[in-house]
Amino acid sequence: MLSERAGMTKQSMAYPVEGLREPGYLTVVADPAERRAKLVRLTRRDSKKVETLVALSKQFEDWLAGAMSAANMKRLRTLLEQAAGVLERRGQG
Repeated sequence: MLSERAGMTKQSMAYPVEGLREPGYLTVVADPAERRAKLVRLTRRDSKKVETLVALSKQFEDWLAGAMSAANMKRLRTLLEQAAGVLERRGQG
């Protein structure tokens, strides 16, 4: 599951996925094998740019994790997930 691999909640994962879906970098379709699940796939449009962005994001997160305590990283992730939730709700209103 994408959210698990990213270490995020499903709700928090929805915000960046939607942000990449709208300009055409991702497609989101129902999973025929699991009705409640969605399949997220890169489109051909600038997929290399998205792959580079994901790699840079992971590299930065790894660097940050090395510079901060595990407890602070956990707090930061929690705060970022809360912020993503606020932004998601704002976009719905």
